[in-house]
Amino acid sequence: MIAAVLLAVAAGLDPCAPIEPAQKRDTAAAEAYLEVAEKEQRDGALDTAAAAYRSAWRADPQNAKARAGLLALCRRNAEGNAFSEALRRMESGDRRGAIELFEQIRALGPDPASALLQGICHYELQEDEEAVPLFREAERDPSLEPSAQLFLGLISLREGGGEAAARSFEAAAARDPILAPTATSLLRLARREGRVVLSLLAGPSGDSNVDLAPDGSPTSGGSADSAGTVAAGVLLRPSGESGPFVSASGTYRKLARFTQFDLGVLEAGAGWQLGREPRHVLVGYAYDFMSLGGDGYLSAHRLQAEGRWTFQQLSLAASYAVRFESFLTGAAAPYSGIRQLGELSGEWRSGGGSAFGLAYALTRDRTDDATLKYLEQGPRAFARFAATPRLRFVFDAAVLRRQYDNLDPALAATRADTYLDGGAAAELDLADRWTGRFWLAARRSFSNLPDFAYTELSAGLTLSLVTGLL
Repeated sequence: MIAAVLLAVAAGLDPCAPIEPAQKRDTAAAEAYLEVAEKEQRDGALDTAAAAYRSAWRADPQNAKARAGLLALCRRNAEGNAFSEALRRMESGDRRGAIELFEQIRALGPDPASALLQGICHYELQEDEEAVPLFREAERDPSLEPSAQLFLGLISLREGGGEAAARSFEAAAARDPILAPTATSLLRLARREGRVVLSLLAGPSGDSNVDLAPDGSPTSGGSADSAGTVAAGVLLRPSGESGPFVSASGTYRKLARFTQFDLGVLEAGAGWQLGREPRHVLVGYAYDFMSLGGDGYLSAHRLQAEGRWTFQQLSLAASYAVRFESFLTGAAAPYSGIRQLGELSGEWRSGGGSAFGLAYALTRDRTDDATLKYLEQGPRAFARFAATPRLRFVFDAAVLRRQYDNLDPALAATRADTYLDGGAAAELDLADRWTGRFWLAARRSFSNLPDFAYTELSAGLTLSLVTGLL
C-alpha cells in the first residue's frame, strides 16, 4: 500500500529537491518508509525508493540511513545525467565541454568509465600528457583495461615508441576478442614505427620509355626495357613524430638492355616537424645526387615546407618545395635551374584507412635555357581503399597542362603539352614488417608539336621490409 502511494507521488516529484521536515518527528513512520525504500531499491524501482527515502527523511530528519540512501540515489541520478550529456558533447565534437563534465563526475569519486572517455577526448585533442594518467586510471577496471591499453599504445606510437606501442596492442588483442582485429592491425603498424626506422625494397619492373629527358620529353637512344630495383633507407626521429628528423636513402635501377640509362640515386635530408600527422607543419632540407649509366648526372638541393590540418574526417594540406638543380652532362646541362613545386589538397578519410581526395598542383621550372622554361598546372584525384586490414588498393589520376615560356628557334614554335596520368597499386601486408606491392602507371602526352607526343606504360612488383627500432 505504501509503495503504491509512493509510486504515484514519485511520478510528479523531484526526489532531490529540498526537504521540509514534518511538524512533528515520527520515528515509527520513518522506519516504515525506510523499509519500503530499501526493498524498492533492491528490486530496482529507484524512483519509488527515492520517494520513500524522502518521506523517511521528512518524518525523521535525524534518520542517518534515510539521508544517506537519498543522497546516494540523487548522486547516482546526477552522475547519470552528467554522463549522458558528456557523451552527447563528445559525439558532437565538443570535446572541451565533455572533458568539463567528465571532470565533474570524477570529482565525486572514482569512475573508470569517465576516466577512459575523458582520456579519449584529450587524446583526440593531441593532449597526450593529460590522457596517459586517465588511461592508467581506467586500466584498473578489468572490463576497461583492453580499451585503455589500446589508447596507451596509440600514444606510444604517436611518440615514436614502436616497441612500447606493440606491447600495449598485444595486451589489448589478447584480452578482448572484439578489439583484437583493430589491435592486431595497429600492431603491424607499431612494428614499422620507432625513433629509428629502417627500410629495404627490391623488385622487377618494366617501362616502355626508359629514355625520357629531365622534363619528360622523349629522346633517342632507348625504348622499352625491363629493370631490377633495390633501395634502402633510414629515418631517425629522436623525439618521435613531432620534432627533428634526419633521413638518408639510396636507390639503384639496373636495366636489362639499355645500360646507359642505369639509374642510381642518393638522398640525405634533415628537418623539423611540429605536431603529428593529422595536424602538423614541417620544414626540411634535402640533397639529391643522381647517376645515369654510371656517370654523375644531377646534383640538387631542395628546401621544402608542408602543413596539414585534419578536422574529424576532412584533411587539408599544402606543400611547397624549391629545388636548385645542376645537371652534370652536356646534353642535360640546359635543364639546370630552379624548379618550384606547390600543391593544395583535400581528402575525406573514412574508417579503416580508406580515403578519397582532390588536389591541384603547380610547377614552375626556370631553366638556364630560356626555351625550356615552363609553367605546369592541373588537378589530381586520388583514392585509397582498405579491402581488408591487410589488403589495400590505391588509385591516382591527373590532367596537367604545360606551357613553355618562349619560342624555340630550332622548332619554330612555342611548345605546349597536355599530360594524362594514371596509376593504380595493390598492397598486401605479408607479415608485420613485410609488404608486397604491384603497381601500374601510364602517361599519355599530347603536344602542339607531334614529335613530343608519346605514351609511356610501366609496371612493377616490389617486396619491402620496414622495421622500427627503439
